[in-house]
Amino acid sequence: MSIFGRKDRQHYLLELYKISDQQSASDFDTQELVLQAVELLENLTGVKADNFSLNYSSKSYKTIRGFKSQFQRYKEVVYCYVGFNSNETNTYFTVSNPLLNYLKNAKRPDNSAIGISFQVDENLIGDIKIQTLAEQLIKKFPFEYGYIHKFLTRKFSGEKRLKKGLFSTSVSVDEMDHLWTNHQIGITNGYLKKLYLINYINQSHNSNPTISELTQSYGQNNQISDNIGKWKVTNEELQELINLEELLDSCIVTEDCRFLNNPKSTQFKTKMTVEE
Repeated sequence: MSIFGRKDRQHYLLELYKISDQQSASDFDTQELVLQAVELLENLTGVKADNFSLNYSSKSYKTIRGFKSQFQRYKEVVYCYVGFNSNETNTYFTVSNPLLNYLKNAKRPDNSAIGISFQVDENLIGDIKIQTLAEQLIKKFPFEYGYIHKFLTRKFSGEKRLKKGLFSTSVSVDEMDHLWTNHQIGITNGYLKKLYLINYINQSHNSNPTISELTQSYGQNNQISDNIGKWKVTNEELQELINLEELLDSCIVTEDCRFLNNPKSTQFKTKMTVEE
């Protein structure tokens, strides 16, 4: 059996975010981010990128040259997908810049989040290399928050649980997705999405007394850049921490959706959504 066919196969999820307004969304160099991410992941895994597509197009390209040519045809690039022999390895990354996804005169929110999301098979990369990937990008691009975690591939796509049908599997947008996308600006106001094994946090988190105290009491802390530190916890610490009420109060996504009762929730949602 192929190493990629094992039932206990896992993948790393790495996600990095930057809160954007219209100007920073327009100024962000998506092409350079994609090129840098491809080079890093190819060097770390030894697998070549072989599938590039933009703006949800069904047309894709197999080479960097084709990707660059395709990129120049678009006035705005809202979404990019890059696969690495993904049919076999299930390894890929996506880049999204949602504020560019509006018609010229359409009403749009004040803020959104530029994000890059990696799913990388554990057989291609280990704990040290996935952190290297994250931290090289943090040092080269203005990301403000991120995390790394591992998930069982037969049950999850990224961190979303797969729904199995008779002939296929799928994922769907649910309440937790909306809770996160509507309040992402909280990551610059001292809130975590939720706690993961590795968390890349900014100064606003250090200014949150709860998180500041917990980072001193649990796990390991390292400064990655002038603005971003790494908080790494063990599996045992994670299981303890995710049951602490004070931590849950500093998270945007929880099973009980308690953040919706926080007065900040309305403020954040107003900035990140458009009134219908």
